[in-house]
This record gives sequence, C-alpha cells and structure tokens, in this order.
Amino acid sequence: SVIEKPVAKITIANMYTPNGEIKQVDLCKNTTAILSGSSTMQKCMFGWSKGEEFDLDNVNLQLGDDNGTRIDTADIILSDTTKFYLFVEAENGCYQIDSIRLNALPLPKLEITADGELTANGYKEICSGESTVLKVSGKDAQDKAINNFVWTTPNQGQPTLETITATPAEENAYFKDGKYIYKYEVSGSDKLGCTAKDSLLIYIIIGVSLSL
Repeated sequence: SVIEKPVAKITIANMYTPNGEIKQVDLCKNTTAILSGSSTMQKCMFGWSKGEEFDLDNVNLQLGDDNGTRIDTADIILSDTTKFYLFVEAENGCYQIDSIRLNALPLPKLEITADGELTANGYKEICSGESTVLKVSGKDAQDKAINNFVWTTPNQGQPTLETITATPAEENAYFKDGKYIYKYEVSGSDKLGCTAKDSLLIYIIIGVSLSL
C-alpha cells in the first residue's frame, strides 16, 4: 500500500497567497509579515526554520492548529532578505519541507531642508508669527529622484508638494523647555511602493514685550 505524504505549503497570511510554485517574494524593508503553513493531512507536527540551509536540529516541532492542519509564525519584521522553511511531519512519520525567500527591498531616502540655517541639534528656530519654507527631496535605491510625497502637519492638512510654507501656531504646538515645538513630518514612496519618512522640529521663539 502507498503511504500518504503530507503536502506542506507556505503562504503570507496577512498579505496574499503566492500562486503555484512561487519561492520568493519581494517586500519592503521593515514590513511586518506573518507566514502561514498548511498541510493536506490532519494531526501534523509543524516547525519553522530560517537561514540559507534547512536545519532540523533547530526546529521546534508542535502540533498545528485546526486539528493539526495549519500553523502561523509570530510577526516577522523583515530587516534583511531571509529564507524561511516549513517542516511538516504526519502521524505516519512521512514529512515534507516547503520554503520561501523574502527579499527585503531597500527603502527610499528622504531629507527635509528649511530656508536658513538649522541649530546644532538639527531643528529650525523661528519667531512667533513667522513662516519658514520646507523642502523635501528623496531618492530610491537606484539613486533616482522620487516625487511622491505626503506631509503631515498639525494645522495645514496633508499637502503633497515638494515645497511647503510652514506657519506654525503656538496653540498647535507642544510646550517644552520654555519653547513651543512643532513637528513637520513627510513620507515618500518609490515606484515599488516602499515608503520612508523624515521629520523636522520647528521651535517657536516667543517674543518679549517691553514697556517704558
């Protein structure tokens, strides 16, 4: 008689299911992924491993969920390209191994600049009621310029321009060390959909009233 063998399969639970025999997936660096393993047989033992080669000695086997037909990893924050293996063993001792490589795509690089000089600590100081021009520039991993930006500002919405005029108001800032502080943040995406962020703090200097 033919002894049945489990069929192991890896999918990315919180994103999509690769079709057919896809063995590698491109994901942006720092993406959070959950790998889901499944078997065609019940009451299977599952184990995960990662590295260039499969190492059974470092696999912690455990009974899968749903009557031993599936198991998920904990959240994986993809910092580098990594290969993952799924080991599935049935009650009859037969087993199968599946694998998938997650390629960590580099993030674009962003930089915010302001007119005039910044302080030694890297923030911008302006007097109360004044404005400053902020500009963002960015490049992807191939050193090509990107122009898909979204600003986050407490009182000026979410403009999508490369250059904006920041006019912070004291009532929209937070107060620390005798100064009002206002945070401008911008995100930028490359053609692959990978997103990076940069931010700049603006310190508002409060004027002193003099009376004779």
